Amino acid sequence: MNDIRTAHTSLNPVRSGLGATRPGNAAGTHGVIGISIVQRVARAVIWAWVVINVFFMIWVVVASLKESSDIFSRTEVFALPIHPQWQNYSDAWVNSEIGLAMLNTVIVVGISSVLVVAISAPAAYALARFPNRSASALSGLFAIGMGIPLPAIVLPLYIAYVQVGLINTLVGLGILYVATEIPFTVFLLTGYFRSLPFELEEAAAMDGSSIMRTLRDIMLPLAKPGILTALILNVVFLWNETALVLYFIQDDTKFTLGRALLNLGTSATYTSAWGSMMAGSVIVVAPVIVLYIILGKQVVEGLTLGSGK
Repeated sequence: MNDIRTAHTSLNPVRSGLGATRPGNAAGTHGVIGISIVQRVARAVIWAWVVINVFFMIWVVVASLKESSDIFSRTEVFALPIHPQWQNYSDAWVNSEIGLAMLNTVIVVGISSVLVVAISAPAAYALARFPNRSASALSGLFAIGMGIPLPAIVLPLYIAYVQVGLINTLVGLGILYVATEIPFTVFLLTGYFRSLPFELEEAAAMDGSSIMRTLRDIMLPLAKPGILTALILNVVFLWNETALVLYFIQDDTKFTLGRALLNLGTSATYTSAWGSMMAGSVIVVAPVIVLYIILGKQVVEGLTLGSGK
């Protein structure tokens, strides 16, 4: 009986002292504490950024309903006006042609975002499922494309567009949108396709299914969360785009929302119509916020699942 107790004690890490403090365990504990501190700091920074953005959003919405002379009053920063100035929204929509700019934006951004995803999804699937030296090189090129600054390519693009007659056209602007967003979208979807299981593809290949049929009938439905995430992110990015419109569009009737809002701000500088400018800002930002409120969960799930590998 004593032998049994002795053996039980020797196998129990707490009683035998095998689980006592070790240098490795102490180092691991310090590592966990360090990670915990970093996480807390990161969360604090993120929440501070969220609070700042919410503060400015509320201020802009409230300011859009005020008289221009009351917007910068220190005593009534968040005070709702007794008589809301809905006329600010009417002025921004009609006088600044934001209505036409929104129509242009919906058309160009919608078509461009769909084309970007339609082109990027097969490319990302090929890079993720057929790894070789060429695929690695192409992946590197897409990653490099994400880091090329826009000012470095504006002049060559402008010269090329003048020669082919695409300056000041929505078609030319859409082509630029597609070209500039493909690197990011391919990079995003490549990681997502790599996180999907291979078993279904192997079963389809054994049944004689072609690569394109496997992609269409099996992989694209499985990748629906990632594709939806890529589509939403492209819509958000392009909805707020201003630089390309500033360079390549001069006709007022072809302005998108970013350029129309820029003109509205310039006009407010000389006319002090700050209420209309704030109303225009709300009109521009509201659709994106509504879109993210409705589909934000899908975006987070798509990004989370895509980071599996």
